[in-house]
Amino acid sequence: MNDAEVLTLIKKRRSIRKFKDVPIPEKDIMDLVEAGVYAPSGCNTQNQRFTISTRQSDIDYIGTDRLPRIKTCKALIFVWSEMANYPVKNPYLSNLPYWNAAAAIQNILLLSEAKGIGACWIAMDPKMPCMPEIRIGFDVPPSYVIMGLVVLGYADETIDLETDRHVGRLIKRKEIKEYIWKNNS
Repeated sequence: MNDAEVLTLIKKRRSIRKFKDVPIPEKDIMDLVEAGVYAPSGCNTQNQRFTISTRQSDIDYIGTDRLPRIKTCKALIFVWSEMANYPVKNPYLSNLPYWNAAAAIQNILLLSEAKGIGACWIAMDPKMPCMPEIRIGFDVPPSYVIMGLVVLGYADETIDLETDRHVGRLIKRKEIKEYIWKNNS
């Protein structure tokens, strides 16, 4: 894949929230997690951890009352940061676990796009009302802190990059010059 193809892949990736009733091969899911593992990790902490499930009972458990918009997905990948042995004590790097998780999730999203698997990054927070039940239901170690959830499946929706909106805003990106506030080149 050349650089233009990579940029095209990045530009066309969009969050998918409606999925077909088609299972995802286990190898593809493991490839996605491997992509997450190989994401950059600040100070080489490598503290990302993953919970994977394709069981319909787990998807129903998460999707019915807790996160209803994901009930048609075919796989869940929870992304956690393992904090018990977190080696970085520098106060300026306190957000490192979040940055590491974001990089892991982005790798998962991009590889899922390349494989033709729809995906959506769901923001998760330890203070969400559903987290105690999720921690118990998935037997999550106390030292793991939730960073996010990626839901997966084959898309049962088409995203129009020109006209579709999410949370009231167009998903189409503005011209690149609108994102650069200063360029000293």
